[in-house]
Amino acid sequence: DDAREAAYWTRSRLGTAERDFLAALPFTVSREELCFVHASADAPEKWNYITSTLQAGRSINASPAAVTFAGHVHHQSLYFSAGSVRVFQPVPGVPIPLNPRQRWLAVAGSVGQPRDGNNAAAYALYDEEERILTFFRVPYDHMTAARKIVAAGLPERLALEDKMLSAHYTAVKKSHASLIKLYDLLSLEQKKLADGIVIGFMGVPIGMT
Repeated sequence: DDAREAAYWTRSRLGTAERDFLAALPFTVSREELCFVHASADAPEKWNYITSTLQAGRSINASPAAVTFAGHVHHQSLYFSAGSVRVFQPVPGVPIPLNPRQRWLAVAGSVGQPRDGNNAAAYALYDEEERILTFFRVPYDHMTAARKIVAAGLPERLALEDKMLSAHYTAVKKSHASLIKLYDLLSLEQKKLADGIVIGFMGVPIGMT
């Protein structure tokens, strides 16, 4: 598939020293109450995707830490274990306090090619002292990235994903402009409910500016 072809393309451009360096890296890194893994802490060498509470629970249970950070799926999610595993859709820029009595799995998203309909780069910052986690989205020149993908000889579909996201996000912004006037009339609780509905459909909360 396209991902495999892109991996082979990357491997062909690495020398022996670079490949040896990457091969020697650990699949997980842990320190104190934090664990970092690219895919899932449950069998990280298999590169499993975390797209459900069942998969998230396996990763949380396998992690040696209270707070685990992962990526791989190219979208942002926050899972936590409180008897059962639950998922929370973070809002960019809104700090989230992490209860020390619970265990957490933060999927930070990706710098390139997000898969949630929003073409902005995704990342997260964690304040260890305050136990505050904040997710962020930042626009980048995805159209230039798409052109470079094609010029490099990579599968064109990888570039098309960025272009399609651009068209989708333009439509979202137009809808946002028409919705914001109604949004301003809502109470705080109504705004939270509206954001919860719209994030999954449009990729951004109505109140994000």
